Amino acid sequence: MSPYRLSLCLIVLGWSERELARRTGEHRTTLRRWLAGESDIDPAVAKWLEVLVAVHVANPGPTRKPLSILDATLTVGTSAKS
Repeated sequence: MSPYRLSLCLIVLGWSERELARRTGEHRTTLRRWLAGESDIDPAVAKWLEVLVAVHVANPGPTRKPLSILDATLTVGTSAKS
């Protein structure tokens, strides 16, 4: 895994370096070296991240629709009761 790919994985997952360090048990300095290309990324971590990203991309979370007072589901059949 390249440093660029590692950065993309973090973006897709919405993780910071700190979160990756927490989840892997790696020191943040090690992660910075990986991201800078100063040392090789642990192959086990790289494989794990690739799987997580693939699952995340294949199964995105639900999106919320903007709430609108003009939405028919909100205005049809409702009355103003106090």
